[in-house]
Amino acid sequence: MRKILLLISLFASIQSYAQLRATIKTTSTELPNQQTLEAVVTGGSGDYIYSWGMANGKGSVAENSSASSIQVTYYSDAEYVLFVRDRKTGLLAYGSVPVKAPQQETRHLIQLPSERNGKDRYLLKGALPNWAK
Repeated sequence: MRKILLLISLFASIQSYAQLRATIKTTSTELPNQQTLEAVVTGGSGDYIYSWGMANGKGSVAENSSASSIQVTYYSDAEYVLFVRDRKTGLLAYGSVPVKAPQQETRHLIQLPSERNGKDRYLLKGALPNWAK
């Protein structure tokens, strides 16, 4: 009977280690194209190694990409990825999160011929309010 109880408790502890899951929590910063990404890991032994990267897009990952949370800067829509390895069990988990770049207003510079001394005038399209046109 003792052997059966020992086997059941051993199986239960192995089962709890067997599942390692990683998700990413995002938090906005003061700048519109920056966010803090935080790893949320469940399962395993609790002793993790983190590795962050970018799957696509234009941006950067903070220098310390082995921390449980990092700050990222992005210039286009991007997808950041997280790999987690449990040091004791060797289990691996993966998570990813898409981020949307802030919308930027496009301005066009238009060159207009001038009658004054042959110098050209420039108008920034969209720079003038409707009432000034």
